[in-house]
Amino acid sequence: MFSGLFFIFAALKVVGMSLQQRVMTEMKTAMKAKDTVALESLRAIKSAILLAQTDKGAGGELSEEDEVKLVQKLVKQRKDSATIFTEQGRVDLAEPELAQVAVIEQFLPEQLTAEEIEKVVMDSMGMTAISRQEVRALPNDERDAYMGKYMQVRGIVDAKANKRTDLPPAVDVGDLVDHIDYMVELIGIDHVGISSDFDGGGGIEGWSDASETFNVTLELVKRGYTEDEIAKLWGGNLLRVLDEVQALAATM
Repeated sequence: MFSGLFFIFAALKVVGMSLQQRVMTEMKTAMKAKDTVALESLRAIKSAILLAQTDKGAGGELSEEDEVKLVQKLVKQRKDSATIFTEQGRVDLAEPELAQVAVIEQFLPEQLTAEEIEKVVMDSMGMTAISRQEVRALPNDERDAYMGKYMQVRGIVDAKANKRTDLPPAVDVGDLVDHIDYMVELIGIDHVGISSDFDGGGGIEGWSDASETFNVTLELVKRGYTEDEIAKLWGGNLLRVLDEVQALAATM
């Protein structure tokens, strides 16, 4: 479906070659290959470069950081459009947007993983990563000091990750309840329960700590769960099983 879209851009990422030069070089390749999707994508980058240069006034030179931000913006615009089209059931319109994303993203520098970013940040702060077992074994004051610095690291890593355009959307309460729906359909409402662990953050947008737990209940109500069913999910099923286990244990 996206044949001919993936070019070998790596060879163009050489020292001293600007984004504009790389785009112009690749446009020639796309013209020869008669690849209309790639050509349209490259022309979009070229237009954005010219507009950015005009905005800068005389000279109009873009820094490497300017170039990266420009390409990231183009990628985000197309991903946002694809999401909207998909939500409207217009996959036919979403696919061309994603096809352009595949071309434009090739002009972004290779991104570090979250783990690699964390290591760089920790190194810069003079920290050494240790396992959870090692953290627990530290004296209380040392453990508190380590976790305090580590939370600073996580804050920096999260801030950097939030600026990236190549990551999947964050998991939210809707995604969580999608999983609950699946489990209820698979094994029945009497065998599903919800639990949480906020040691270091929940990792779910809309349920980052205990104060936002109501958002999960609200989403369940929106999905049509009854009060009795919600009670089962929020501990009723667990308490029933514990009672049954205790009753069985008493007969042994």
